Amino acid sequence: MFYGDSKNIIGNIVRFTYIRNPNSVFGLKFGGPFISTALTIIAFIFVVFLFVKNESRFSLVSLSFIIGGALGNLTDRLLYMEVIDFIDVGVRRWRFATFNVADSFVTIGLILIIIYFIFIDKSHKETESP
Repeated sequence: MFYGDSKNIIGNIVRFTYIRNPNSVFGLKFGGPFISTALTIIAFIFVVFLFVKNESRFSLVSLSFIIGGALGNLTDRLLYMEVIDFIDVGVRRWRFATFNVADSFVTIGLILIIIYFIFIDKSHKETESP
């Protein structure tokens, strides 16, 4: 595929569109590729720290998703100062930002860790109270 080309996968709802993203996740602009890379490194170190300090299997799986996705995007950012995004979802002119598999893993991991902190960790703390 050439830059900007699209191929329908599920009608026009899901398609592969080849773009390069020098910005942060989902194309958000936070000062260009160097700032995006630095923020990715900081976030990666923080999540690895949380992973090492955690004991819950559920949160370890959640953090593993985040670490894996961040590592995929970080590798591209360090090598090319951008990532390749290709998953394009939407209906007609209402489309979500184009993303990649690594972004999906980070998003799923974040959703799982939020579920963990809201429901699982909270109930664990309530059972420890005297």
